[in-house]
Amino acid sequence: MTTNEDQFPQAGRSPRPIALRIDEVMPRFDVNVVQHIVVNADPRETYQAVLDADLMDNQLTRLMVTARDLPNRLRPRTSDTETRRSNARSSRRPTFRMRDAAGEESGWVGLRDEPGVEMLAGLVGQFWRRDFGIVKVAPGEFASFDRPGYAKTVAGFALHPHGEGRTLLTYESRTVCTDAAARRRFAAYWLVLRPFVRQMLRGALVSMKRHAEHGATSRPTTSFSPLQPTASGPRADSGPAGDRESSRRQVDG
Repeated sequence: MTTNEDQFPQAGRSPRPIALRIDEVMPRFDVNVVQHIVVNADPRETYQAVLDADLMDNQLTRLMVTARDLPNRLRPRTSDTETRRSNARSSRRPTFRMRDAAGEESGWVGLRDEPGVEMLAGLVGQFWRRDFGIVKVAPGEFASFDRPGYAKTVAGFALHPHGEGRTLLTYESRTVCTDAAARRRFAAYWLVLRPFVRQMLRGALVSMKRHAEHGATSRPTTSFSPLQPTASGPRADSGPAGDRESSRRQVDG
């Protein structure tokens, strides 16, 4: 009788890790946020929920998004057309789905879209500015973009089987700045925004979990599961409710 080592790995051997595009696009970064949630659906069903869930169905998420965009809402309008567009946006309930993230107006660029494995998008801008200072780049230009005075962010969802019919859904965002001046500006911005970003990410993952398990109106059946780092484990420190966060300085040269 023969055995397959891939099916029956030797004791002490770790399974082969899944190669993620995020590690290729941004192996070094200044800050990152990582959060996990267990979803009672298989990876492909969960991936579909990542794309389709309305992240604005969470009241706290809507409040924080509105607060972040308040300066833009209050700035003087330069034309009647802009005023009408602003009033129209304000009069309807906002929606946001990951499948729409890489639209023409968003500035986000798709970097990987593999159902059941990973979704990755990138954004270049000066996020500390009121208008975000977004620069549109092509997918092939994102990794090499190094114009001084900017920050690059990647947002990724990775999916791993977690028992029978379940998925460990991981969200990770990484940000790297292109020079020291941008790094200082982003650090001040991130100091204020970081706790709100963490809350928004929790809400987003819960919305995706809810959509995958029961549809948009049901409550999730499990909550965030804290993951403790091993002795040789993850580079980010463990935090409350299963999220981890770290800051890392770019290594020049």
